[in-house]
Amino acid sequence: SELKTAGAGSDQLRHAAARAGSEKLAELALIYDASEAAIAGKALDPSDRITRAAENLCAGMLGDAAFYIDDFDGFTAPEYALLRRLLAQCAVTVTLCCDGLADHEGGYGLFSPVKKTARRLIELAKQQGETVQTPLLLHENHRAGAAGLAAVDTLLCGAAPEGALPSDGVFYFSADDREDEAAKVAATVRGLAAQGLRYSEIVVVCRTLDDYRAPLAGALAGQQ
Repeated sequence: SELKTAGAGSDQLRHAAARAGSEKLAELALIYDASEAAIAGKALDPSDRITRAAENLCAGMLGDAAFYIDDFDGFTAPEYALLRRLLAQCAVTVTLCCDGLADHEGGYGLFSPVKKTARRLIELAKQQGETVQTPLLLHENHRAGAAGLAAVDTLLCGAAPEGALPSDGVFYFSADDREDEAAKVAATVRGLAAQGLRYSEIVVVCRTLDDYRAPLAGALAGQQ
């Protein structure tokens, strides 16, 4: 699966083995082929589904469809292959979480991998002869469901909102110890779930997970 994610097949492994004189790479190619033969007709790797989608995407198949791609930091080789076909046939809009295209950290910044993805997508579109619109950088937080959380986000980014800070969505409480703190967090999680929020939409952040792992596990189990 990792090889498919990287876009490497057994033929590429054999060629690499021949160039490098590597017996291990040659053996890996044999293992790859044996594995593919064993699951043939029985199972399909998720990467294979994407590869087949790209291969079967014929010109004109999508009509005037438009694709919006969100919540990705990067793409695998099969995903890039599918994107290449999509870019040649329809309008594609991709949203990425970064603070612009320029990488002033030399590849070591928090958003450097995402910026690399953005540059690669732009190059991919140009290779297909497609027009690339000027990237739009959004400065306003549209994800926070409460004004207080948006204010916290602004503060964490180093900016100070004007006027009094909103408090909705932000709660403060004191606890006697970590177990008490974990119990209150677990009760809050349970309350949010009772209001209709999905557990997959809830995240608990703590300074050091090792210190809170056991208290949180016990408290959350007690809320089930």
